[in-house]
Amino acid sequence: MKDRSLDEFQNEKPQGDAATTVPKTTPTMDWTPEGAACSDCGENVHRRWRDADGNGRLVCVSCKRWA
Repeated sequence: MKDRSLDEFQNEKPQGDAATTVPKTTPTMDWTPEGAACSDCGENVHRRWRDADGNGRLVCVSCKRWA
């Protein structure tokens, strides 16, 4: 195999697995430096987790149902 400059790859399109799209992920925890309100109790906290109901709400450690 011949050595090639990285410049030669600049305009090439991805092939094979590189061309597949990566599905969007949803974080399970959120950290806010100034704090944010818990969706259940309203307490202002720095760290919140996704509610187990799958509705996307972010709750504090006291309101989180740990499975």
